Amino acid sequence: MIALVKYLLSALRGVAQWWVGEIAAMVPARLRRRLARRADRLVLLLGQSGATLYLETRQELRMLGEIDLRADAEPQYRVAALLRRHGFARENGRAPACLRLAADRVLRTTVDLPMAAESNLGEVVSFELDRHTPFRADQAAFAHRIIERDVAAQRLRVDLTVVPRPLMTEAMAVASGLCLDVTSVEVAERGGSHAASGNLLPDAGPSAGHAGHGILNYSLAATAGVLAVIALILHLQSSQRAEDAVANELAAAKKSVTAALALQKDIDTLSKEERFLSDRKRERLTVSRLLLDTTHILPDDTWLSEWQLAGSEVQLAGYTQSASSLVELLEQSKVFRNTTFQSPTVQDGQHGGRERFHFSTRVVDDTP
Repeated sequence: MIALVKYLLSALRGVAQWWVGEIAAMVPARLRRRLARRADRLVLLLGQSGATLYLETRQELRMLGEIDLRADAEPQYRVAALLRRHGFARENGRAPACLRLAADRVLRTTVDLPMAAESNLGEVVSFELDRHTPFRADQAAFAHRIIERDVAAQRLRVDLTVVPRPLMTEAMAVASGLCLDVTSVEVAERGGSHAASGNLLPDAGPSAGHAGHGILNYSLAATAGVLAVIALILHLQSSQRAEDAVANELAAAKKSVTAALALQKDIDTLSKEERFLSDRKRERLTVSRLLLDTTHILPDDTWLSEWQLAGSEVQLAGYTQSASSLVELLEQSKVFRNTTFQSPTVQDGQHGGRERFHFSTRVVDDTP
Protein backbone atom coordinates (compact mmCIF):
# COMPACT_ATOMS: atom_id res chain seq x y z
CA MET A 1 0.00 0.00 0.00
CA ILE A 2 2.78 2.45 0.93
CA ALA A 3 4.76 1.53 -2.18
CA LEU A 4 1.69 2.21 -4.35
CA VAL A 5 1.16 5.62 -2.74
CA LYS A 6 4.84 6.53 -3.30
CA TYR A 7 4.57 5.45 -6.94
CA LEU A 8 1.44 7.57 -7.48
CA LEU A 9 3.04 10.60 -5.81
CA SER A 10 6.16 10.18 -7.98
CA ALA A 11 4.01 10.00 -11.11
CA LEU A 12 2.04 13.09 -10.08
CA ARG A 13 5.27 14.96 -9.36
CA GLY A 14 6.59 14.15 -12.83
CA VAL A 15 3.36 15.34 -14.48
CA ALA A 16 3.37 18.54 -12.39
CA GLN A 17 7.01 19.30 -13.28
CA TRP A 18 6.22 18.86 -16.97
CA TRP A 19 3.16 21.09 -16.61
CA VAL A 20 5.10 23.84 -14.81
CA GLY A 21 7.84 23.65 -17.46
CA GLU A 22 5.30 24.04 -20.27
CA ILE A 23 3.69 27.04 -18.56
CA ALA A 24 7.08 28.63 -17.83
CA ALA A 25 8.01 28.32 -21.53
CA MET A 26 5.03 30.54 -22.42
CA VAL A 27 6.14 33.35 -20.05
CA PRO A 28 7.82 36.26 -21.93
CA ALA A 29 11.60 36.38 -21.64
CA ARG A 30 11.56 39.84 -19.98
CA LEU A 31 9.18 38.63 -17.26
CA ARG A 32 11.27 35.48 -16.70
CA ARG A 33 14.37 37.66 -16.19
CA ARG A 34 12.50 39.85 -13.68
CA LEU A 35 11.34 36.79 -11.76
CA ALA A 36 14.88 35.40 -11.78
CA ARG A 37 16.25 38.65 -10.34
CA ARG A 38 13.85 38.36 -7.43
CA ALA A 39 15.75 35.26 -6.35
CA ASP A 40 18.93 37.36 -5.91
CA ARG A 41 19.64 38.44 -2.33
CA LEU A 42 22.00 40.59 -0.33
CA VAL A 43 24.49 38.86 1.95
CA LEU A 44 26.34 40.60 4.80
CA LEU A 45 29.48 38.66 5.77
CA LEU A 46 30.34 39.79 9.31
CA GLY A 47 33.90 39.46 10.64
CA GLN A 48 35.70 40.53 13.81
CA SER A 49 36.19 44.21 12.90
CA GLY A 50 34.62 44.59 9.50
CA ALA A 51 31.89 43.45 7.16
CA THR A 52 31.52 42.78 3.45
CA LEU A 53 28.31 43.24 1.46
CA TYR A 54 27.70 40.75 -1.37
CA LEU A 55 25.06 40.14 -4.03
CA GLU A 56 24.32 36.42 -4.22
CA THR A 57 22.74 35.10 -7.40
CA ARG A 58 22.19 31.60 -8.74
CA GLN A 59 25.49 31.85 -10.60
CA GLU A 60 27.85 33.84 -8.36
CA LEU A 61 28.60 35.69 -5.14
CA ARG A 62 29.63 39.23 -6.16
CA MET A 63 31.16 41.68 -3.69
CA LEU A 64 29.44 45.10 -3.57
CA GLY A 65 31.67 46.78 -0.99
CA GLU A 66 33.56 46.49 2.31
CA ILE A 67 32.59 48.26 5.55
CA ASP A 68 35.12 49.01 8.30
CA LEU A 69 33.03 48.94 11.47
CA ARG A 70 35.79 50.52 13.57
CA ALA A 71 37.24 53.18 11.26
CA ASP A 72 33.99 54.41 9.69
CA ALA A 73 32.20 56.84 12.01
CA GLU A 74 28.78 56.13 10.50
CA PRO A 75 29.05 52.93 8.39
CA GLN A 76 25.28 52.81 7.86
CA TYR A 77 25.52 55.68 5.37
CA ARG A 78 28.04 53.75 3.28
CA VAL A 79 25.74 50.72 3.26
CA ALA A 80 22.73 52.87 2.36
CA ALA A 81 24.70 54.33 -0.56
CA LEU A 82 25.60 50.83 -1.77
CA LEU A 83 21.95 49.77 -1.55
CA ARG A 84 20.79 52.77 -3.57
CA ARG A 85 23.56 52.32 -6.13
CA HIS A 86 22.54 48.74 -6.85
CA GLY A 87 18.78 49.31 -6.59
CA PHE A 88 18.06 47.34 -3.41
CA ALA A 89 16.98 50.09 -1.03
CA ARG A 90 13.32 50.35 -0.05
CA GLU A 91 11.50 53.65 0.47
CA ASN A 92 12.76 53.73 4.07
CA GLY A 93 16.35 53.19 2.94
CA ARG A 94 16.56 49.65 4.34
CA ALA A 95 16.72 46.26 2.60
CA PRO A 96 16.31 42.59 3.54
CA ALA A 97 19.54 40.58 3.69
CA CYS A 98 21.07 37.32 4.79
CA LEU A 99 23.50 37.65 7.70
CA ARG A 100 26.49 35.33 7.28
CA LEU A 101 28.90 34.77 10.20
CA ALA A 102 32.58 33.91 9.77
CA ALA A 103 33.44 30.25 10.44
CA ASP A 104 36.02 31.09 13.15
CA ARG A 105 33.33 32.69 15.36
CA VAL A 106 31.08 29.61 15.68
CA LEU A 107 31.26 26.02 16.92
CA ARG A 108 31.00 23.10 14.48
CA THR A 109 31.01 19.44 15.46
CA THR A 110 29.78 16.05 14.27
CA VAL A 111 27.37 13.95 16.34
CA ASP A 112 26.27 10.34 16.04
CA LEU A 113 22.56 9.54 16.45
CA PRO A 114 20.20 6.58 15.91
CA MET A 115 18.64 6.47 12.45
CA ALA A 116 15.21 6.43 14.12
CA ALA A 117 15.82 10.08 15.10
CA GLU A 118 15.78 11.27 11.45
CA SER A 119 12.01 11.77 11.35
CA ASN A 120 12.23 14.21 14.28
CA LEU A 121 15.86 15.30 13.94
CA GLY A 122 15.46 18.93 14.94
CA GLU A 123 13.88 18.12 18.31
CA VAL A 124 16.39 15.32 18.96
CA VAL A 125 19.38 17.61 18.27
CA SER A 126 17.86 20.29 20.53
CA PHE A 127 17.34 17.70 23.26
CA GLU A 128 20.91 16.34 22.95
CA LEU A 129 22.68 19.70 22.40
CA ASP A 130 24.24 19.98 25.88
CA ARG A 131 25.72 16.45 25.57
CA HIS A 132 27.79 17.39 22.53
CA THR A 133 28.44 21.12 23.11
CA PRO A 134 28.90 23.44 26.11
CA PHE A 135 25.46 24.99 25.43
CA ARG A 136 21.84 24.17 26.16
CA ALA A 137 19.20 24.66 23.49
CA ASP A 138 18.06 27.93 25.08
CA GLN A 139 21.63 29.28 25.11
CA ALA A 140 22.44 28.96 21.40
CA ALA A 141 21.04 28.83 17.89
CA PHE A 142 21.93 25.80 15.80
CA ALA A 143 21.56 24.26 12.36
CA HIS A 144 22.12 20.66 11.36
CA ARG A 145 22.43 18.47 8.27
CA ILE A 146 22.91 14.74 7.74
CA ILE A 147 26.30 13.87 6.23
CA GLU A 148 26.19 10.06 6.43
CA ARG A 149 23.65 7.27 6.86
CA ASP A 150 24.94 3.89 8.08
CA VAL A 151 22.02 1.61 7.21
CA ALA A 152 23.76 -1.50 8.53
CA ALA A 153 24.40 0.03 11.95
CA GLN A 154 21.19 2.11 11.88
CA ARG A 155 23.16 5.27 12.73
CA LEU A 156 23.31 8.84 11.44
CA ARG A 157 26.27 11.24 11.33
CA VAL A 158 25.03 14.81 11.64
CA ASP A 159 27.01 18.01 11.04
CA LEU A 160 26.05 20.48 13.79
CA THR A 161 26.67 24.25 13.67
CA VAL A 162 26.14 26.17 16.94
CA VAL A 163 26.19 29.94 17.58
CA PRO A 164 25.86 31.34 21.13
CA ARG A 165 22.81 33.57 21.65
CA PRO A 166 24.87 36.66 22.67
CA LEU A 167 26.84 36.46 19.41
CA MET A 168 23.60 36.11 17.41
CA THR A 169 22.06 39.10 19.18
CA GLU A 170 25.17 41.22 18.67
CA ALA A 171 25.47 40.28 14.97
CA MET A 172 21.81 41.03 14.24
CA ALA A 173 22.11 44.39 16.02
CA VAL A 174 25.11 45.27 13.82
CA ALA A 175 23.16 44.32 10.68
CA SER A 176 20.15 46.37 11.79
CA GLY A 177 22.39 49.36 12.42
CA LEU A 178 23.67 49.04 8.83
CA CYS A 179 20.13 49.52 7.38
CA LEU A 180 19.64 45.78 6.81
CA ASP A 181 16.68 43.67 7.92
CA VAL A 182 17.91 40.14 8.65
CA THR A 183 15.80 37.44 6.96
CA SER A 184 18.17 34.53 7.64
CA VAL A 185 21.42 33.77 9.49
CA GLU A 186 24.03 31.38 8.09
CA VAL A 187 27.65 30.42 8.72
CA ALA A 188 30.24 30.88 5.98
CA GLU A 189 32.61 28.17 4.87
CA ARG A 190 36.06 28.25 6.46
CA GLY A 191 38.30 30.59 4.49
CA GLY A 192 35.49 31.57 2.11
CA SER A 193 32.27 33.52 1.75
CA HIS A 194 29.74 30.93 0.60
CA ALA A 195 27.27 29.38 3.02
CA ALA A 196 28.32 26.21 4.86
CA SER A 197 25.22 25.78 7.04
CA GLY A 198 21.46 26.10 6.95
CA ASN A 199 19.44 28.95 8.44
CA LEU A 200 20.02 29.37 12.19
CA LEU A 201 16.94 31.53 12.74
CA PRO A 202 14.05 29.62 14.37
CA ASP A 203 10.70 29.29 12.58
CA ALA A 204 12.18 30.61 9.37
CA GLY A 205 9.81 31.03 6.48
CA PRO A 206 10.56 29.69 2.99
CA SER A 207 13.55 31.33 1.32
CA ALA A 208 13.77 32.57 -2.23
CA GLY A 209 15.54 29.36 -3.24
CA HIS A 210 12.43 27.41 -2.29
CA ALA A 211 9.98 29.49 -4.29
CA GLY A 212 10.00 26.90 -7.05
CA HIS A 213 8.99 24.23 -4.56
CA GLY A 214 5.97 26.33 -3.56
CA ILE A 215 4.86 26.52 -7.20
CA LEU A 216 5.34 22.77 -7.56
CA ASN A 217 3.26 22.11 -4.44
CA TYR A 218 0.42 24.25 -5.75
CA SER A 219 0.65 22.46 -9.07
CA LEU A 220 0.48 19.08 -7.36
CA ALA A 221 -2.54 20.19 -5.36
CA ALA A 222 -4.31 21.42 -8.49
CA THR A 223 -3.50 18.17 -10.32
CA ALA A 224 -4.79 16.14 -7.39
CA GLY A 225 -8.01 18.18 -7.41
CA VAL A 226 -8.53 17.54 -11.13
CA LEU A 227 -7.92 13.84 -10.65
CA ALA A 228 -10.39 13.78 -7.76
CA VAL A 229 -13.09 15.40 -9.95
CA ILE A 230 -12.44 12.89 -12.73
CA ALA A 231 -12.68 10.02 -10.26
CA LEU A 232 -15.98 11.37 -8.94
CA ILE A 233 -17.45 11.69 -12.45
CA LEU A 234 -16.39 8.16 -13.33
CA HIS A 235 -17.91 6.88 -10.12
CA LEU A 236 -21.23 8.67 -10.82
CA GLN A 237 -21.32 7.38 -14.38
CA SER A 238 -20.77 3.77 -13.34
CA SER A 239 -23.95 1.81 -12.66
CA GLN A 240 -23.12 -0.79 -10.11
CA ARG A 241 -25.70 -2.84 -8.32
CA ALA A 242 -26.52 -2.21 -4.67
CA GLU A 243 -24.86 -5.47 -3.54
CA ASP A 244 -21.54 -4.42 -5.10
CA ALA A 245 -21.76 -1.00 -3.42
CA VAL A 246 -22.25 -2.64 -0.01
CA ALA A 247 -19.37 -5.03 -0.66
CA ASN A 248 -17.09 -2.12 -1.64
CA GLU A 249 -18.04 -0.21 1.50
CA LEU A 250 -17.26 -3.24 3.66
CA ALA A 251 -13.89 -3.66 1.96
CA ALA A 252 -13.10 0.03 2.47
CA ALA A 253 -14.06 -0.27 6.15
CA LYS A 254 -11.70 -3.24 6.56
CA LYS A 255 -8.89 -1.27 4.93
CA SER A 256 -9.59 1.67 7.26
CA VAL A 257 -9.39 -0.60 10.30
CA THR A 258 -6.14 -2.10 9.01
CA ALA A 259 -4.69 1.37 8.34
CA ALA A 260 -5.74 2.55 11.83
CA LEU A 261 -4.02 -0.45 13.43
CA ALA A 262 -0.86 0.19 11.40
CA LEU A 263 -0.94 3.87 12.38
CA GLN A 264 -1.33 2.98 16.06
CA LYS A 265 1.63 0.62 15.76
CA ASP A 266 3.74 3.41 14.24
CA ILE A 267 2.69 5.76 17.05
CA ASP A 268 3.67 3.17 19.68
CA THR A 269 7.05 2.67 18.00
CA LEU A 270 7.73 6.43 17.91
CA SER A 271 6.74 6.78 21.57
CA LYS A 272 9.10 3.98 22.52
CA GLU A 273 11.96 5.63 20.59
CA GLU A 274 11.29 8.99 22.28
CA ARG A 275 11.31 7.33 25.70
CA PHE A 276 14.57 5.63 24.75
CA LEU A 277 16.18 9.00 23.90
CA SER A 278 14.89 10.53 27.15
CA ASP A 279 16.21 7.62 29.22
CA ARG A 280 19.60 7.74 27.48
CA LYS A 281 19.90 11.47 28.17
CA ARG A 282 19.18 11.01 31.87
CA GLU A 283 21.57 8.06 32.15
CA ARG A 284 24.56 9.39 30.18
CA LEU A 285 26.99 11.88 31.66
CA THR A 286 27.06 15.36 30.13
CA VAL A 287 30.23 17.10 28.92
CA SER A 288 30.17 19.57 31.80
CA ARG A 289 29.78 16.73 34.34
CA LEU A 290 32.77 14.87 32.84
CA LEU A 291 34.87 18.04 33.03
CA LEU A 292 33.93 18.48 36.70
CA ASP A 293 34.77 14.83 37.50
CA THR A 294 38.13 15.17 35.72
CA THR A 295 39.13 18.22 37.80
CA HIS A 296 38.17 16.41 41.02
CA ILE A 297 40.30 13.37 40.10
CA LEU A 298 43.45 15.27 39.03
CA PRO A 299 45.82 16.32 41.85
CA ASP A 300 46.72 19.98 42.44
CA ASP A 301 50.17 19.59 40.83
CA THR A 302 48.68 18.59 37.48
CA TRP A 303 47.90 20.97 34.61
CA LEU A 304 45.77 20.13 31.60
CA SER A 305 46.54 21.61 28.18
CA GLU A 306 44.09 19.41 26.25
CA TRP A 307 40.77 17.72 27.05
CA GLN A 308 38.81 16.19 24.17
CA LEU A 309 35.71 13.97 24.18
CA ALA A 310 34.88 11.75 21.19
CA GLY A 311 32.05 9.35 21.94
CA SER A 312 33.13 7.58 25.14
CA GLU A 313 36.86 8.27 24.62
CA VAL A 314 38.62 11.16 26.38
CA GLN A 315 42.04 12.53 25.36
CA LEU A 316 44.04 14.14 28.20
CA ALA A 317 47.32 16.04 27.78
CA GLY A 318 49.26 18.23 30.15
CA TYR A 319 51.96 18.29 32.88
CA THR A 320 52.22 16.43 36.21
CA GLN A 321 54.75 15.33 38.80
CA SER A 322 54.21 11.60 38.09
CA ALA A 323 52.39 10.38 34.97
CA SER A 324 52.22 6.79 36.24
CA SER A 325 50.57 7.92 39.48
CA LEU A 326 48.06 9.90 37.45
CA VAL A 327 47.16 6.76 35.48
CA GLU A 328 46.49 4.94 38.78
CA LEU A 329 44.22 7.77 39.97
CA LEU A 330 42.20 7.64 36.74
CA GLU A 331 41.86 3.85 36.91
CA GLN A 332 40.84 3.94 40.59
CA SER A 333 38.08 6.44 39.86
CA LYS A 334 34.55 5.34 39.07
CA VAL A 335 34.51 7.56 35.98
CA PHE A 336 37.32 6.33 33.67
CA ARG A 337 38.86 3.02 32.66
CA ASN A 338 41.39 1.58 30.17
CA THR A 339 43.78 4.53 30.53
CA THR A 340 46.75 4.23 28.15
CA PHE A 341 49.70 6.38 27.13
CA GLN A 342 49.41 7.92 23.68
CA SER A 343 53.03 9.16 23.67
CA PRO A 344 56.11 8.76 25.91
CA THR A 345 56.33 11.02 28.96
CA VAL A 346 58.97 13.76 28.81
CA GLN A 347 60.26 15.99 31.62
CA ASP A 348 59.75 19.66 30.80
CA GLY A 349 62.15 22.12 32.38
CA GLN A 350 59.89 25.07 31.67
CA HIS A 351 57.23 23.60 33.96
CA GLY A 352 59.27 22.85 37.06
CA GLY A 353 60.58 19.49 35.81
CA ARG A 354 57.06 18.07 35.53
CA GLU A 355 56.37 15.20 33.17
CA ARG A 356 54.49 16.01 29.99
CA PHE A 357 51.85 13.33 29.33
CA HIS A 358 49.24 12.37 26.75
CA PHE A 359 46.63 9.77 27.84
CA SER A 360 43.66 8.12 26.25
CA THR A 361 40.94 6.87 28.59
CA ARG A 362 37.33 5.76 28.29
CA VAL A 363 34.28 6.86 30.20
CA VAL A 364 32.75 4.12 32.35
CA ASP A 365 29.36 3.25 30.91
CA ASP A 366 27.24 2.24 33.90
CA THR A 367 24.06 2.25 31.82
CA PRO A 368 22.20 -1.02 32.48
